[in-house]
Amino acid sequence: MSGPNINEYDNKIPGGNDFLAVSQGDFLTNFSQLYNAFAKNHVALDAVTSAGNHTNIELLQQNTSPQTNIGEISLYSKPVADQTNQLFLRYQGNAQEVQVTAYQIYQSQSLPWQISFFTFLPGNIIVYFGIGDLPRSPNGNTVWFPPYVMKNVISCYFCAQSVTPVISPTVTFTKDHLGKTAIANLFNIANGFSYFYLVIGNI
Repeated sequence: MSGPNINEYDNKIPGGNDFLAVSQGDFLTNFSQLYNAFAKNHVALDAVTSAGNHTNIELLQQNTSPQTNIGEISLYSKPVADQTNQLFLRYQGNAQEVQVTAYQIYQSQSLPWQISFFTFLPGNIIVYFGIGDLPRSPNGNTVWFPPYVMKNVISCYFCAQSVTPVISPTVTFTKDHLGKTAIANLFNIANGFSYFYLVIGNI
């Protein structure tokens, strides 16, 4: 929360031997300063509705990751090398820290018939997207998703590369990739065409 004007706010009021008649003006000044500071990013305390609710949140830069106890989660900002201040979330009990903003997009393994990219999201989520050309694929209607770390599919979207696509893809999930069955991250598309794709899964 933005602080009050330090030239007018005095945290030593009331003093130990003050009389109300003497300190009343200082009291009123302090309360006014606290009210103004609170109102900078909250609905005013005397508002008819939503009094005290946040209007925005300012997270000052942390130099280290704050500790979290059992039953609490921390949301904070801290600097990231070669970036700037980013938003982080840390689970309870000093568990895993997750960078929430400024996720990086990576280009994955190059395939002659497929251009693939991926990124990670909080909650052990991986997002694959790119362009594929099924007629050039050596394995028919199979689509690969490198890096091969996805275990479960949350959702998938395919769209034909056409001005007016009229054939919707028929998608079947398979666990086989070049003989490897431990990682499930392939799709078979029944209708052969070039396509754009977006696939979201767990890792």
